[in-house]
Amino acid sequence: MATNDVAKASIPELISGLVGDAKDMAAGHASRARNEIKEEFNGLKNYLMMVLVSIGLGIMGAILLSHAFALGLAELGLPLWASYLIAAAIFVGIGVLLIKKMPGNKDHID
Repeated sequence: MATNDVAKASIPELISGLVGDAKDMAAGHASRARNEIKEEFNGLKNYLMMVLVSIGLGIMGAILLSHAFALGLAELGLPLWASYLIAAAIFVGIGVLLIKKMPGNKDHID
């Protein structure tokens, strides 16, 4: 605004000052919103990275566990192929049971 004294300012100066202030407020709000969204996406990226690493380690652990189980059965005197077949059947059965326990109504899953 060209005049600091509001009582002496003309109507066009008041409107110009109001529009300028509104622009400044909108620009500041947009900048803060943009920074907040950037921070949220960085947090989401870090979270998803940790989830993917955890899933990868879990899969690797399950593979090693199934090998150890099959080799343990082989040490009990079963043929190696039968040991791996039994281990695979048990782990597939556990997976099927877990899938069946999932909720049937997926409308409320966010």
